[in-house]
Amino acid sequence: MLLFVVLVGFLAYYFPQHATRPSRNAHGVTITSPFLVVLVFIVILAGVPFVRDRRRLPLMRDGELALGKVIYQENVSRGKSSYSRIGYEFRTNSGQLIQDQAKDLTFSVYEDMSIPLFYDPANPSKNVTPCATYLRVSTEPF
Repeated sequence: MLLFVVLVGFLAYYFPQHATRPSRNAHGVTITSPFLVVLVFIVILAGVPFVRDRRRLPLMRDGELALGKVIYQENVSRGKSSYSRIGYEFRTNSGQLIQDQAKDLTFSVYEDMSIPLFYDPANPSKNVTPCATYLRVSTEPF
């Protein structure tokens, strides 16, 4: 909704009804400029989750697998939107206990549930659970 209001306001400001030349508006901006700005905004908005998940890809591909336990699950409200946040713990293969938290993008994780985790053996604080990423674990061979 906010994106729609911003887009309409932007177009109303840059496209007055009585433009002097058809290829440019009264402010000297070409007609394609607002559309390029909106396109860049959408690409940035959609690109943030993609870049975040690309950083997690090596953990899911090459990391160690551990079975963790969800300590807590809570619904967090931010204005009109809400998300599920989980806290979990797991033991590394060397026996170290790690506690962390993440957003549950699936809204299907609950307290005392067992979840898979991928972590970096050199730095177990770098870990990811499949419910906290848009990436999916594939069981199919390449």
